[in-house]
Amino acid sequence: MTIQIKFISQPEYEFNDIEQQLLSEICRESYEQVAHLLGSINHKVTVNITHSPNVIEETGCAGFSWSANQIIWNIDTNRTEHVIDIAKRHLKPTLYHELNHLFRGWVMQGATIDSFMDGVIHEGIAVCFERDYASSHPLWGIYPENVNEWVDELLNLTIDTHPTEWYFEHSDGRRWIAYKTGTYLVDRAMQNGKINACEISKLNTSDVLSLAGYSIKVQD
Repeated sequence: MTIQIKFISQPEYEFNDIEQQLLSEICRESYEQVAHLLGSINHKVTVNITHSPNVIEETGCAGFSWSANQIIWNIDTNRTEHVIDIAKRHLKPTLYHELNHLFRGWVMQGATIDSFMDGVIHEGIAVCFERDYASSHPLWGIYPENVNEWVDELLNLTIDTHPTEWYFEHSDGRRWIAYKTGTYLVDRAMQNGKINACEISKLNTSDVLSLAGYSIKVQD
């Protein structure tokens, strides 16, 4: 099990030595901790760190599980917050989230799903994992009281539904619907199955949905 950290040089920003050292330490420690929790990541993982405005507004950064062994971490270096401050608050939980995806095979290049709910459950597991083991309180993991109505909405979506507005910002103003609903379902499943976020990370999505008390609706 190894991890490589790459700092992508861009005209807009060059990470200095102090930033590179701190961010590299967070990456290595996070990788070792997640590998210990889950047993093995099974890959040589590369974390590509780059300046980008493509971030979550509230955090100033964003992570992506690009492939089976690559994670991208974007950070907006134009913000008033210092790079080190953003990294100290958000890099560890982001890596816990994305490494959980690598462990489960939920990546942007090469992942396959059998239903829209597969992705919802994958995200819910990753959110619960980062929340429970990285001392994080992600906004995309706080679900509303009427979240059961969101479950019904998502269960009715077909596999070819475009995911963007359900994962990020819906046309009606709601945000992170899939993430929040997935977190709710995984919380229910963990409670019903009396298991933790590490244990549920090793279950397939249909079993998690079943533990939560739901099943995929057969499309007409």
